[in-house]
Amino acid sequence: MAWLADAEFEFWQNAEDVLEYTSRGKPHVDLPKKSNGFPPPLEKTIIDITSNPGRRLLRVGYIEVVGAVMWLGESFWRLSGASREAVEDAQWLRVTSPASSALRIQAAERCFTSQDGPSGELQRRLRSLLFPGRLEIATKR
Repeated sequence: MAWLADAEFEFWQNAEDVLEYTSRGKPHVDLPKKSNGFPPPLEKTIIDITSNPGRRLLRVGYIEVVGAVMWLGESFWRLSGASREAVEDAQWLRVTSPASSALRIQAAERCFTSQDGPSGELQRRLRSLLFPGRLEIATKR
């Protein structure tokens, strides 16, 4: 699989370390936080990104991520549990097959740069279609 992404947006969608925010003078007081789950003395508070539609999650054999334009190979369907037919039938996507073993999907004209409004909803919808069965929590950042 492959996807197009805005590097700045993707960075902040996945930034968990409070130090990233502090060092760049970016506010984080209102962001959801949680423990990193390590025992003391390694335990620390991190930014909770579990609700960010642009987050990346490493899975066995693939990365759970969405992009405005994506290319998905044959193994993606087996590993993710997504339905190729459902993706091909989604009227809100532009779907082409540049090769018999690959599918190109386009959800938006430009890379995602916001998790709010229509862009955020589109990312959540795409994530739900491509990664069925994953709990999606809608929290604003």
